[in-house]
Amino acid sequence: MRAPVPTSWSYAWLRRFHRPAHTTLVRSRTQRESLAARGFGHLRLWPGAVDTELFRPRGKDALDLPRPIALYMGRVAVEKGLESFLDLDLPGSKVVIGGGPDLERLESEYPAAHFLGPRFGLELARLLSAADVFVFPSRTDTFGLVMLEAMACGVPVAAFPVPGPLDVIRDGSTGAMDEDLAAAVFRALGMDPSACVEFAEMGEDVTLAGSATGPIDARPNALKRCITNLVSNAVKYGVSARIAVSDGDELVLRVADSGPGIPEALLDKVFEPFHRLEDSRHPDTGGTGLGLSIARDIAQAHGGSLVLESPAAGGLVAILTLPRR
Repeated sequence: MRAPVPTSWSYAWLRRFHRPAHTTLVRSRTQRESLAARGFGHLRLWPGAVDTELFRPRGKDALDLPRPIALYMGRVAVEKGLESFLDLDLPGSKVVIGGGPDLERLESEYPAAHFLGPRFGLELARLLSAADVFVFPSRTDTFGLVMLEAMACGVPVAAFPVPGPLDVIRDGSTGAMDEDLAAAVFRALGMDPSACVEFAEMGEDVTLAGSATGPIDARPNALKRCITNLVSNAVKYGVSARIAVSDGDELVLRVADSGPGIPEALLDKVFEPFHRLEDSRHPDTGGTGLGLSIARDIAQAHGGSLVLESPAAGGLVAILTLPRR
């Protein structure tokens, strides 16, 4: 129900409701920042995840329609902004999966689009995988798990640059964001499906800045494990991972998290297998297991190094340096 209630009244009631809670879970980094700015406390990130056994690339045979196929999946309601998608002048076909109060009206107003109604389980995953681009036209969703489900199927996402997509899409890699939604669709159609799948499998709050200037001489599986361990450690113990890449005589990857950090005197200790930091990084586990130990061994086997820094502002930074041979 939509009612003319001032936004300030709504937030005041919500702050009062959440104040006694030990923790208030939020779905995305931008949602956490927005609520913190409005006076909410004890916020903790709880990002969505995807069933990658169900949502995975399953071929394109489930939709026998002119291509490219632009697809939306979700509730068919006013807040989803579906007209922004259906009004686009696009080649190929437009497909809408889902039900809701606006389904009958939109079917009548957009007879050229294909409205498939609600679908579930394996059938839904096959239809989603058959699309060429997933269009997410909402400007008001706090997260948008369907975007990750599309990526897990190898389908890039086109969206507006607003909270939700800003937290989920790697612009230029797993999809495209633009105030011109048609431009985002055309750009997303050129994305590599494998990048979408890899990002969705990670399923966490991860961003990437910078790039390598070219390939590096390495054992790819080992190096992938090293980097995966660093990123997984960051999101597990420090909520998020911010990856910065710089390249020159050496390739340097900095993986920073948003956690409480580690005292400088203990930075070397966490490389010891199964060393546990009680009163530390994660209230449930308190340790980092073998992840960092294995990552450092792999870095050294490549003639490089892995060191940790704990900035005064908080968080932990893992710095992986690999020589250009």
